[in-house]
Amino acid sequence: ARLTNGSALFDFAAFVAQSGPAFGGDLAIRTGTGNLTLNTGQNLRARSVLLTADDTAMGQGLITIAGTIDTSGDDVTALSPSDPRYNAARVDGGNIALYGNGGVTLGATGKLVATTAGYSALDSRVASAGNVTLGSGRVSTAADPVTVTLATGSQIDVRALRPGHRLVSQFSKDPATGAEITTYRYAESD
Repeated sequence: ARLTNGSALFDFAAFVAQSGPAFGGDLAIRTGTGNLTLNTGQNLRARSVLLTADDTAMGQGLITIAGTIDTSGDDVTALSPSDPRYNAARVDGGNIALYGNGGVTLGATGKLVATTAGYSALDSRVASAGNVTLGSGRVSTAADPVTVTLATGSQIDVRALRPGHRLVSQFSKDPATGAEITTYRYAESD
């Protein structure tokens, strides 16, 4: 979903309270008026999240995250690669980007999570976690500073959780003899 809000205030916390539990796609929200806030205890799970607060008034255009934004990939490590849910899953973590014209604050209870559990031990693909970007679209001045604040206790998690390299067996038939051949494919850790 892409929401652009020009001159009216947009209540991000109310949006998440009402629509967040049912949401799972890509989310991009841009507001030209006010701030964007995710309150303590609120959770937003999405494929990717882009939040932009463009208000240029002093003390406005702030993004404050005290809840959790989670764009982690689906955990398929317990599924067989032949399971239809395995191939339908999104294993890689999604990106989180927060741009506040007045600054970005990740509060003490704030969490940005873009992890991946990786693929099955029987799959040679390598999964990757998402990226987290925090920033502003303007230059900070002494009179009107722009800050990116990470409070004590806040968390940014972009881990790939599957440790260790692995050899994945693949079976095929020799075209000349018809004999079964086992080959091993090397996969780096996720």
